[in-house]
Amino acid sequence: MSILITVLFVMNSIIIAVAFSLVFFTEMYPAIYRKFRLAKYDTSYTPSIVLFLPCKGADDSFKQNIEATLTLKYPRHRIFYLVEDIHDPAYPIIKKTIAGKKHVKLVITGHAVKCGQKNHNLIKGIEAAGTKDEVFVFMDSDIEITERWLTDLVAPLSNPKVTLATGCMWLSLKYHTLGERIHTFMIALQRALIYFMPIGSVWGGCMAIRRTDFYRLGLKKIWANNISDDMGMMAKLNQEKAKAVLVPTCEGSARDPISSLTGSLNWITRQVLMIKYYLRPLWVFAMILIVYAVSQFFLLPFAIHKSIVSGAPEFEKIAVIILSTVFLLMCALTLMRRKVKDNHPLLVWFILCPVYFLLTAFALLRSPFTSVVHWSNISYYMAFDGSVKKIVRPEPNRGR
Repeated sequence: MSILITVLFVMNSIIIAVAFSLVFFTEMYPAIYRKFRLAKYDTSYTPSIVLFLPCKGADDSFKQNIEATLTLKYPRHRIFYLVEDIHDPAYPIIKKTIAGKKHVKLVITGHAVKCGQKNHNLIKGIEAAGTKDEVFVFMDSDIEITERWLTDLVAPLSNPKVTLATGCMWLSLKYHTLGERIHTFMIALQRALIYFMPIGSVWGGCMAIRRTDFYRLGLKKIWANNISDDMGMMAKLNQEKAKAVLVPTCEGSARDPISSLTGSLNWITRQVLMIKYYLRPLWVFAMILIVYAVSQFFLLPFAIHKSIVSGAPEFEKIAVIILSTVFLLMCALTLMRRKVKDNHPLLVWFILCPVYFLLTAFALLRSPFTSVVHWSNISYYMAFDGSVKKIVRPEPNRGR
C-alpha cells in the first residue's frame, strides 16, 4: 500500500506541475517577450507583405472583421481574400466591402481534392500572389485585429534566426450556452499551450514567414497533402529545429464562439485528430496525461467513501492526495482563463471545470477509433501518415 501511495503522489505531482507550468508561462511570457526578446528585433522592419485570408461562411462579425483588415497601418502590403466558390456566403460580403481598393484581391480557389479546403485556398492564394512580396502572412477571418497587428507580427522576422512568428486567439461568451463555454475553455487551453515556450507552438489563424523560408521548408508541398495548416507547419519546424516566436500583442479576439454542444465537441475532436496525424508524440503524451488526470475525478468519490468506511490511514492518505489533485487541477484550469472581461464568470468556470475536462478526455478517447475528420460540412478520410485519401462533400441542394 505504501508503494501505491508513493506512486500516486509522484504521478499526481507531475500532473499538477504540468498544469501550473502552463499557467506560469501564460502569465509570464508577455513580460519575458518585452524584456528579453523584443530587444533582439527591429520594430521598424517593414518588408513587403502579402496577407492571405481564407474565408468560409459568414458569421455575425464577419463583415466587421473584413473591414478591419482594410484599416491596417502598414506601408507595403497586399491582401488576398480566398473563397471556395461564388456560392459561399462570404463572397458577396467581401466583394462589396473591398470594392475600389487597389491593394486587395478576391480569389475564387475551387474545390480541394487532395488536402483540406483551407490549405487548398492558401495554396491557390500563394500561386495568385506570385513572387513579388518578401513575407507571407496567414490570418483567419474570424478574429479582431489592431492597426499595428501586421507591424508587431513581422518584427521577429527581422532576426534571421527566427523562421516564423505567430499569435494566438481567445474567445468571449455570447449566448452563454454550454457549447460556447466548452469552446471557450478549449481555446483557453490551446492558448496556454501556445504560450508554453518549450513546445514552440504555431497557430494558423495568425502566422508570418519569409517567402524564402516557406519554400525552403517545402511547406507548400506539405499543405497540398494534409488538412492542417498550422500543425503540419509546426511538425516541419520541429523537424528542422527552426524557431517559431509567439508575439503576445497579436492575440486575436473572436466574437462568435460555437454555440451548440455538438458543434463544440466536433471542434474538439477535429483538433485532437489533427494532433494525432501531424504531432503524434504530443498526441500520445496528451492522451496519457489527460486520461490519467480525468481518472482522478472518477476515483475521488470512491476514495472518500473507502476512507470513511474503512477508517484506515492509508485510504485517508489516498483520498487526501486525490482530493488535493482535483482541487489544484481545477484551480490551474481556472487560472488559464484570460484576465479580461470575457462574459465567463470565474466561479462558473471553476465549477464546470470537471465537465470541460471530461469532454476533452472524451474527444481524446474517440480519436484512436476514427480516421475521418469533419470540418465545415466536409468529411476527410485520412491515411495513417496524415495524407488525405478521400474527400466527401454534402450533396448540393438543387431544389425541385
